Amino acid sequence: MTDPTAKSMTSLQNWLNAAANSRNQITQTVYDQAYPAITDSLNQSNLRNRVSYTQVINQALDTYPATATYYSYDVQGNVDTLLQDFGSQYGIGNAMNREGSRFKKVVYDFDLVSGKVNQVSYQPGKPDAYYHRYQYDAENRGRPCTSIMPMAPWPEPRLVS
Repeated sequence: MTDPTAKSMTSLQNWLNAAANSRNQITQTVYDQAYPAITDSLNQSNLRNRVSYTQVINQALDTYPATATYYSYDVQGNVDTLLQDFGSQYGIGNAMNREGSRFKKVVYDFDLVSGKVNQVSYQPGKPDAYYHRYQYDAENRGRPCTSIMPMAPWPEPRLVS
């Protein structure tokens, strides 16, 4: 781009239009608007003035993003659900989307009063689920955490020295 091109609205618009299809390695961040194509996997809520999703697109003409992260928030503005999209197998194939693992979900459970995280659930209800529970003492200091795989009862917390 030259200085005269940048200073002329017509020339600048022509330059942008000509360059539009040659763009690559595009990172797009969208605020306030739910992404309609994922409603089966995530019901996004409380998006006002918050990041709704980010997408990485390899080439401007690609139909599908190479990867994306979608967010949903609780009423206090904490991320309550994060959905990682490893891209469609019809776009650029990778180990995750070829094996039926295109989406991975992380769900956060917060204490309503303190705002501290009580539990993080990775893929809740799925065969590869993993749960991590946090506990705090009376002064809201972290105590030893508990992690379990699915189908196991929560063990009683114990102090580890």
